[in-house]
Amino acid sequence: MGLPFASGHILGLRRFPASSIGPGYTSIWHRNPAGDWTFYADAEPGQSCNRFFGSAVAVFRQTAISIDWTGPRPLSVRIAGELEWDLTAKATPITRLMNGLGSLMPDALWNNDDILRAMGFMASAFLGAGSSASSARPPTDSASSPTPG
Repeated sequence: MGLPFASGHILGLRRFPASSIGPGYTSIWHRNPAGDWTFYADAEPGQSCNRFFGSAVAVFRQTAISIDWTGPRPLSVRIAGELEWDLTAKATPITRLMNGLGSLMPDALWNNDDILRAMGFMASAFLGAGSSASSARPPTDSASSPTPG
């Protein structure tokens, strides 16, 4: 999950209950308006997202990260002394439709840049999210897929 803010900051949350490179882990990504990335993870850099981004990350901090569902929809994310992030998940008719359509897509379409660009355009239009791209470029500018695998 990633959230852009009007200030130019971006916060991203990744939770991997299992990983092919080590134990499962949680990672929070922050990009400041100048474009500098800070990655926080509760695993070592070689066993977390930082492994894939290396020198493109200005700061890496290994630290405890807590994620707590405080109700059916509210989510609290904390890094002691660094971050307090409270979110509320909410399904809408549009998100239900998009999730339903996504679940019907064959795996090959999740790797098709034209399809992913169209999905980004639709998400922007339907969700009122501004510019969005499902075919994302992470800090290293290597291609990224919106789904794991």
